[in-house]
Amino acid sequence: MLAGKMNIFNRNKESCDCDNLVDSLFINNDTHISFITDEVAELIDYCIKDQDVIVISNYSMVINSTKLTCVSANTLTLISQEDVIIPAEINITFNCPVKLKSGIRNKKDIGKVIFEGSNKQVFMQENNLLKIYYNPEITPDTYQQHKYHNPYGYFAHVSPINLVTSFMLVNDVQDLNDIQAFLGGNYALSDDIDASATKKWYPVCSRYSGECNNKGFKPLYWQERYMPFSGHFDGNGFCIENLYINRENEDNVGLFGGALGQEYQYSVIENLCFNNCSVVGSNKTALLIGDGLFVELSNIEVTNSQVKTKFFGGIVAGQLDSFTYRNISWENSSVTEIRVLGEHEKCIGNLSGVAKNIEDNCDVSLFCKCV
Repeated sequence: MLAGKMNIFNRNKESCDCDNLVDSLFINNDTHISFITDEVAELIDYCIKDQDVIVISNYSMVINSTKLTCVSANTLTLISQEDVIIPAEINITFNCPVKLKSGIRNKKDIGKVIFEGSNKQVFMQENNLLKIYYNPEITPDTYQQHKYHNPYGYFAHVSPINLVTSFMLVNDVQDLNDIQAFLGGNYALSDDIDASATKKWYPVCSRYSGECNNKGFKPLYWQERYMPFSGHFDGNGFCIENLYINRENEDNVGLFGGALGQEYQYSVIENLCFNNCSVVGSNKTALLIGDGLFVELSNIEVTNSQVKTKFFGGIVAGQLDSFTYRNISWENSSVTEIRVLGEHEKCIGNLSGVAKNIEDNCDVSLFCKCV
């Protein structure tokens, strides 16, 4: 949780005790701005030698030191509920993987990573990656219809440009739905999402009885043009709860109806959990992905959720082809068959119904069929 002052959290305090860091931080209570000073930077550099370091603030965070170098293979994560700011006079050379996360748990669609200089200010060394999380906005007087039409790469501020990836924040269930506006983008959750409202979405009413059934959330997939999700989705450790999808006569059903990467650059979905969700579809049905090709799945957790399908289906994916996976778990969740007339091929597995070109040996506890 975000505290009233900036704190540092360590995964193993016995190996590196950084409790005194809290007392070293400077917070301006009038402006509600927290500062990473030279003293704080030196302490972070000391701690990160032994473990990942996460610094969290519910104020805007100003990186006001050039001494934050973090020579380590461990990751430094700076999290602000509002903005993360690098003043114009500050240039930083990072020697570790870094994540700059603004707007986390904000709920007001605000929070950006701001480089105040006009030239490059961050220099990544030793092929370490910089990941930036921010809220996009519509640029005035442009053709853009939605904030997700305006991804910002931060290439003008970081060197080399191939070592920076930026993620547009998803703050609520409407934002989750609006990923449909740009299926090729990189996204991250800023908080847990309550998707209870989807139970009332897309009503379909009988012209004879007047009874209505709601189809719920529309899977992220432009099926008419075969345009699946092709970006990177980071759940950021947050959960999607109460997601409802009821599309019994549709194929490719799930949060992502389809996900498509490339042979040398997989589409990535990671660090996400589902709780108390319900998904119904016809073929290739699951909670996360209906049909996936060249995808990488990691750190996915499902609890108290149900999937129903007529043909191919799984808890996490309906069908996967050329994919990798790690740290996937489910509890009190199931995938069941919707019975249909006639003889039809059916394949229902826990992780996925059908697995094609799987890199590891086929595990019958995970997959119904491997080909």
